[in-house]
Amino acid sequence: TVRELVRWPAPLAEARRRATVLGDDGAVIETLCDDDPDTDETTPTRRYVIDPDPAVVRAHLVGHYAARHTLTFLSPHLAYLTGDRPPPHVRSFEVTDEAAYSERTVAAWIRRDSVGTVEIKQRGTSIIPDQLRARLRPRGDRRIAATLIVARIGSGIRAYWCRTQPVPR
Repeated sequence: TVRELVRWPAPLAEARRRATVLGDDGAVIETLCDDDPDTDETTPTRRYVIDPDPAVVRAHLVGHYAARHTLTFLSPHLAYLTGDRPPPHVRSFEVTDEAAYSERTVAAWIRRDSVGTVEIKQRGTSIIPDQLRARLRPRGDRRIAATLIVARIGSGIRAYWCRTQPVPR
């Protein structure tokens, strides 16, 4: 959940923008501000796709988060990042396959891996995850799960077939 709390008067503000990421127990995990190093580097997909905490996205500090954790953008217009290892305390997705998006390709991945549960995340497309899941009808073992990330990259739509990674502490 993202909460926007305070607008500081200029004399008291230490930064124009700040994001505080909290853990499940309410403890502060990480604080970013607009004075931190920033990057807008875009690269091809690396081993992991990272979906930064919503507080980081809402504060428009994704580039700062990327610079801190040696990550790059999948697209300059999306908040999906990619890297060789996931940062601590964030959900990440290990990419096992990548292709131009088509339902036929995704259905083949589902059959090949006997997946019964598919989480669908999308950015920059008109895809509605619940409708796509109904069309794909995963019929494999419900204990076998995968995550499909669909994103507009440049002028095309890419599909990333992933294994969700446990959150590193």
